[in-house]
Amino acid sequence: MEKPGTNVSVNLKPQKVDSPIGRGTLFCIWTSLIPIALAVSPDSDKPIELVVSDLLFFALGLTGLNYLAVCDAKWNKVFVASVVAIVVLLFEGGAGVISSHGSFTSLLSAVRLSKPLLLVFAGLFIFRNTSLDVMSSNFRSAAQSVMAITFASDLLLNSSFPAGRWGGNFLGLPTFGFPNSSVFFLVVLIIIAYPSNVKLFWERVFGNAVCSLGVLWVVMSLSRNGVLSLIVTALIVFATYLIKDKRLVVNVLWALAAISVPLSYFAYFADLGSLLPTEGLLLKIERTLEYEDPTSGRLGLWDFTANLILEKPIFGYLFEPFSHYNHEYATPHSQYLELLYKGGLVGAIVFFAPFWFMFSAANHSRTLCGGSNDFPYKFLIILGVASISSVFQPNFSYSPFANLICFMAGGMAANSKNAKKLLFKAK
Repeated sequence: MEKPGTNVSVNLKPQKVDSPIGRGTLFCIWTSLIPIALAVSPDSDKPIELVVSDLLFFALGLTGLNYLAVCDAKWNKVFVASVVAIVVLLFEGGAGVISSHGSFTSLLSAVRLSKPLLLVFAGLFIFRNTSLDVMSSNFRSAAQSVMAITFASDLLLNSSFPAGRWGGNFLGLPTFGFPNSSVFFLVVLIIIAYPSNVKLFWERVFGNAVCSLGVLWVVMSLSRNGVLSLIVTALIVFATYLIKDKRLVVNVLWALAAISVPLSYFAYFADLGSLLPTEGLLLKIERTLEYEDPTSGRLGLWDFTANLILEKPIFGYLFEPFSHYNHEYATPHSQYLELLYKGGLVGAIVFFAPFWFMFSAANHSRTLCGGSNDFPYKFLIILGVASISSVFQPNFSYSPFANLICFMAGGMAANSKNAKKLLFKAK
């Protein structure tokens, strides 16, 4: 008699992306990577905006509680921590409504912050029949395509290009959020799109070309948070891939060659000086020099926020708008200070707990893959870079990124060892 879970006659083949279910899964992947939004109530002072990846919440209506019991124990901690975080943050937001005598601004802020955590369940359901290899390949291809569309949109649909905001256009629509946030998201796309573990020559060429253009776009955006995230990413990648992947040097050479193509085009057909956003760079330098610190006044803002936090350290200000206390800034420009201000120590701990468990579970998945699949490794890089640059920018409050990282986590949970055995056993 066979032992349970061994030699089970089940179909573990990945679904094809040209099947009806596969097309739906591919649509969801594309949805999670497009950084644009539509204003639901554009006439109000603070319009409610829904990003494209919010469409993934429709999948929650299809999920069943039985999927909570089939995952690896490490991923189950993610689900439990996510539910606890949502409940606590919504409780704090509700308390803010009471303390503000009926204003629902606090509750809406709590909903906006906590709702991406629900997408771990959406990812678990959507990728329940998709292998990690197929998921990784489709995420990589979709990220490359989204980046290519962004570049083409700048070149063809932005009449002021190369002046103005690089990477701020997607098919004629503005990318969601402030430039620092959207450029950080572009760095995330570069990480996902990087063609590691790709064997086909032309796939490597195209992937390296797109990623190289992405690096160029980040640098030319003049976003300090974006450039910092790019540097941290490069340090992590070089530190690990130089040890285990000798092809990295070849990929870097391909990247340099790919960057030379657009630069040669502009040098021949246009004034190369017009390519450089000189005015924007000079303006950024001028603004920086206006302050005594190189953070453009953020040190003073952080000190002001820290003093507010010390007055209410446990539950914070129950998601009361920061602008009620500081009329110059709408946010402390630091994810950690923002969480401590909004929800205190309790809110900050419960919010970051799911991401800590995601990191631990993804690292476990990376170990099990043994280098055969780079998706968990890319996930760890993204989470690490986001955590570091969140000192200067509220990355986890940026809906496209928060939705994406939680959706990816749910996909990896569906591919955990125990989840595979139990989900496919019924077939």
